[in-house]
Amino acid sequence: MIDYAVSFFKSFFQNPSAWGIGLAIAFGAVWLAGYRPPLFKKPWLWAVLVGSAFLTLAALCFIQIPLYSCFGKCCILP
Repeated sequence: MIDYAVSFFKSFFQNPSAWGIGLAIAFGAVWLAGYRPPLFKKPWLWAVLVGSAFLTLAALCFIQIPLYSCFGKCCILP
């Protein structure tokens, strides 16, 4: 299971999808338009933005996939 989660995590960076990247940019743009954080006045917010994207992907790979496999309700596992 850990091997599958690690390979899923690596595959995101090895084979990025144009649809996935476009969707992430679209969601980010909607969020930034509504929230309007002072990204240029406080440069540390860029680190928070990048770090939160990385942590979301890590949570999907290392928490959600094993939980789904334990309870048998996952559609993405072979």
